[in-house]
Amino acid sequence: MSLQTIRAVEPGLYNSVQLNAWFSSLKENPSVYQRLKNAYSLAAKEDGHIIGMASLLDGDLIDFLYIHKDYQRHGIATELLNRLEKKALEKGNIEVYTEASLIAVPFFKKRGYHEKLVQTKYIKGISIKNVQMCRKVNN
Repeated sequence: MSLQTIRAVEPGLYNSVQLNAWFSSLKENPSVYQRLKNAYSLAAKEDGHIIGMASLLDGDLIDFLYIHKDYQRHGIATELLNRLEKKALEKGNIEVYTEASLIAVPFFKKRGYHEKLVQTKYIKGISIKNVQMCRKVNN
């Protein structure tokens, strides 16, 4: 599901080489599954199929938030994010963080997240920009 979502990213924010690197980093990386296993993870389902997923790592890091391309803009990401923020607050954290893709930055901004740093990550030698963002969850 997350792989299909990456493949459907609008042209312009990331080029095809970057999308392929991002895609393969999830598909071929066993640590991704370990991160999900160790995190507080949620899945949204419809008719038995996963249409969205989100995870909270270490109580304050929104590590994954993917919604299937056919189900975006239906409030699913907002619901999953609200549940992750509530869990972070239950764990005693007053702020949550994420490293948002350029695609996700407007979504997080709309929900009160602030940009801290635009950074460049390297996946198999390919540069991919994302944005460190944070939000207080105790108000």
